[in-house]
Amino acid sequence: MISKFYTATEEFFHQLLQPVAKTTSDGSSVFAAAMKRFQEAYAMKLTTTMYMAGAAMCPSLNRRALKDTSAVEKLVIRLLPRPSTRSVWVGDVIAFNSPLGKISDPAQVMVRRVAAIEGTDMVSSAEEEDFQIPAGHCWVLADNPEMKPPQVIDSRTFGFIPLSNIVGRVIYSGTSAVDHAPVTNSPLAQAMDDPILEAEVCLEELFRDPAAPQSDAGNGEQHSEK
Repeated sequence: MISKFYTATEEFFHQLLQPVAKTTSDGSSVFAAAMKRFQEAYAMKLTTTMYMAGAAMCPSLNRRALKDTSAVEKLVIRLLPRPSTRSVWVGDVIAFNSPLGKISDPAQVMVRRVAAIEGTDMVSSAEEEDFQIPAGHCWVLADNPEMKPPQVIDSRTFGFIPLSNIVGRVIYSGTSAVDHAPVTNSPLAQAMDDPILEAEVCLEELFRDPAAPQSDAGNGEQHSEK
């Protein structure tokens, strides 16, 4: 309930502070429009699901892909409508719109771990200059230590990404009713997400059909392997 209230309140103030006229097109007040957005946000679920293929995030996620290239894993995503440094931290596994694809294409959603956040000084290779991650951005990396660019695509390929590209944080994963577990994120994120897991993740429903639809298998890893 607290998490839903926090998310809805964030949406309320975002709507309220938009640089618009004092009345909306239908004549209602800006405050009324903000209240409507609050109610809509409060009624929405805080999580969604997606499937991930590829070995980029092994062994943290989809570890079967190390031996079976066709393996997929189901992920629970805690949605972050207004991602910022107040809701995303180093160590979090995030789902985000790939900077290499169309932002409206769900097949271009990637999954990586946040390695650095705005203000961090990054030391580059001898061929490149050191740099600092700008405000409102983060640096993401694949978990699999055996995969290097161009075998895997992450910030070493496309650079830092805007926090606004983030869809949400990956909080649970699994392949069946007997093979599932929470995802390890930053301590702050886990404290924030644990109540959501308890309230919205029903394992019986989540793995009612253990066979992942192949049409969705690319979600989250469209660019992770070549």
